[in-house]
Amino acid sequence: MAFAPEHFGNPLREQALLAQGQAWAWLSRDVVEVSGADRLSYLTTVSSQVLTDLENDGQSRQVLFLDANGHILYAALAVAGLVPAPAEQLAPGEQSVLLLVDAGCGEGLAQLLNSRRFMLRVQAQVRPDLQVAGAIGDGVQKLADVVKNLVTTWRDPWPGITPGGSTYFTGTRHPGANYRAGGVVVALEAGQTAPDQAAASGQEITPGQAPGPSQAAASSQEAAPGQEHALAPSQAAAPGQAPAAGELIQAGDLTQVGELAWEALRIEAGLPRWAREVDARAIPNELDWLRTGVHLNKGCYPGQETIARTVNLGRPPRRLVQLQLAGWQGQLPEVGARVYLPAGDNPAGKAVGTITSVARHWELGNIALALVRRGVPAQAELAVDLEAGYESASQELLVDPAGKAEASPSQRPGLGLKRLRPEHG
Repeated sequence: MAFAPEHFGNPLREQALLAQGQAWAWLSRDVVEVSGADRLSYLTTVSSQVLTDLENDGQSRQVLFLDANGHILYAALAVAGLVPAPAEQLAPGEQSVLLLVDAGCGEGLAQLLNSRRFMLRVQAQVRPDLQVAGAIGDGVQKLADVVKNLVTTWRDPWPGITPGGSTYFTGTRHPGANYRAGGVVVALEAGQTAPDQAAASGQEITPGQAPGPSQAAASSQEAAPGQEHALAPSQAAAPGQAPAAGELIQAGDLTQVGELAWEALRIEAGLPRWAREVDARAIPNELDWLRTGVHLNKGCYPGQETIARTVNLGRPPRRLVQLQLAGWQGQLPEVGARVYLPAGDNPAGKAVGTITSVARHWELGNIALALVRRGVPAQAELAVDLEAGYESASQELLVDPAGKAEASPSQRPGLGLKRLRPEHG
């Protein structure tokens, strides 16, 4: 596992530098390498995405691995590239697919993929010698130009709509319209360790466990996100303190920042993250992951029936929403805090959701992502539970409350099928 420093003394300034393409950050990600002649067809079969054309170095594709009921087991960014052989040598190996996943779930994903590969030429393994760094906008290319031992580059497709995708967003301008995230995968040299790896410890994550931070989710009348697991916390770095692998990047004009800056810009963009927004019952439709993570026209895969039914009929049970917090209390809510629909003078009139991510943004102030019930009125002012009381919050819609995707009838899976009826004589 690799864990990145949270900040270097001034998170708000770090956000500004990152947003302006003047900074980069180590990201707490595991890298799972999928190799073998059948890798592309196999990953296409077992995931929600089409990867058969993922051949060129630097191509990136959002991939979701689901259970039979459509619940998200893992979310990854798939990147094609020429990957160096494991261990000490840095000589190029074979063309492989790298799956960039949240730290702590690499082993579980590798086990899942190996368990489903019957009679196929495929091998999945965690690569602890590979480390992920990210940047925004023009900073992505600047980062790629100065990195040592570059394996491949990657680009996050969010918030675009990739081929075969759709969206539940109905606004005129998506909050992530300016979000152009990407980065590099680099190979550690012999004897190096990933940033903060030696000092971090965490609990292994297994499929079906609800990912999330170590904070316990608050109990609620709304079904709480599934069982919480402990992700090892990122560590705060002292100003100017470089992580162990810092010599791999000769930054030049780029400033190294912490992962808190990266997270704030992700929340601003309305981008779900597996380790934050996904719980044991989450389906892609609730998170608007049809944009980048699902190909509606591909063949069968685990969980397809649930996605197809929800696209065709609408009404996903919950919806992801971005919250703009008033900030009167001077504190951020805890991840797992309850979200309420006020009733009269009572701010805690009805529990309707849960905070999944929260940040203090350099321009927007206190912002959060939350999963709320589908039926919560779009214009309603909400309230968030704090230690000192309640905080009012306005909604920025990411998923249409009506629960209707923009997929046309011709795109919707299963609509071309007609029920066969017996002929009557």
